[in-house]
Amino acid sequence: MALVGFENLCFVDDAFRRAVEECTLQAGGIDVRALLRRPVDRVSQYISFFETVQTQCTELRAIHSHHDYGNVSGVLSERDAIEVDRCIETMEALVARISPWIERVNHTEEIASLQGSMAGQFEPFLSLGQSLLHQGEFWMTTPGQDTEKHVHAWLLSDRLVLAEALKKQRADLAFAHRETIFLGSSAILASTDTAGQAANTFKVYVSGKREIGLRARDHYSFMKWRTILKKQ
Repeated sequence: MALVGFENLCFVDDAFRRAVEECTLQAGGIDVRALLRRPVDRVSQYISFFETVQTQCTELRAIHSHHDYGNVSGVLSERDAIEVDRCIETMEALVARISPWIERVNHTEEIASLQGSMAGQFEPFLSLGQSLLHQGEFWMTTPGQDTEKHVHAWLLSDRLVLAEALKKQRADLAFAHRETIFLGSSAILASTDTAGQAANTFKVYVSGKREIGLRARDHYSFMKWRTILKKQ
């Protein structure tokens, strides 16, 4: 929750974001985001450490005989080796219990990164229950537009976000927002045509009126999108 609030505040409040950047510089590079996700990183580091100890002990035990335990430098006793195994089991059990939370933190960071990379997107779409379900590319047409536009697409829990890649990317911006289609107030229909201009195409009806065409790059991509959208 703290990470979601922090990322959205950085998105909507330029002064806050600049203050965070300034604090990071003044603190010698300490990143607030890193502090918010530190428990997740620490658990991973602990497991990695114990796994390294376990691997080295196993290799050394294979080299030396049972009678050498405790006498050879770097070789743990049988009892110590058992304790290392117990530590690993305890940490793995902890990870199993908090894995949904770890996954949520990773989802939050991924969506926050996407949100911050899009020019013209004025409303944050990151929320506590938000998930990135699928992403890909389409050729988009809108009313009054004769030519297709190549857009990148991200399907979130409650919306489909469409954006064009910026020709001149900045360090913090890679896309220009084009459309946000809210799933709850839109109808997305898959074409049944197998050939011609309508093949591999979705028709999106926004609020029952405005029509947007989305053509997938190939049939495989079309079927993938179709399967995922049917579940929403």
